Amino acid sequence: MSELLDGLLRFSRVGRQDLQWETFELQDAFSQACDILFSGRAPDGVEIRVSSPQTIVGDFACVREILMNLISNAIKYNDRDEKWIEVGQVEYLDSPFKDCSEYGNNVIYVRDNGIGIDERYRDQVFEIFRRLHQHNQYGGGSGAGLTIVRRIVERHGGKVVVQPGRSESGKQEGTTFFVGWEPGL
Repeated sequence: MSELLDGLLRFSRVGRQDLQWETFELQDAFSQACDILFSGRAPDGVEIRVSSPQTIVGDFACVREILMNLISNAIKYNDRDEKWIEVGQVEYLDSPFKDCSEYGNNVIYVRDNGIGIDERYRDQVFEIFRRLHQHNQYGGGSGAGLTIVRRIVERHGGKVVVQPGRSESGKQEGTTFFVGWEPGL
């Protein structure tokens, strides 16, 4: 019950705080997110890498929160012995936001090799307290994390998209989350 209340409080807070727009390095937000999540060291069997980090414009604390939620989910929903997570930045043309030229390179992605999200549930995963698995599977959780991610991105005037991954054999494998918004200082 306390997990649900904590998730609800975090969700409520995201909707009320003013955004502090600034330009910063994605690497810095990523490093702080990992420090908070793992005390600076990724769990055994997990490789976390950053690809092409650049400057980004947004609220630093909010971007850090986005990364924390997406990275922790990528670890939680992965039953492989060797897990990997890639965090990076891409130009809008290399993302699902091809019609959003105003985003420029203000597009972040988090990709993993976990269990994936079936395409049927792509929108449902963003519903508050929505879990696709039993509470005792994959480490529990309140089901608020992705709702918080969406809320933060929408507060920035942007979008979040989930793309299921596929293995070479066509089997569901991994997920990529893209988040993007217009740099609005």
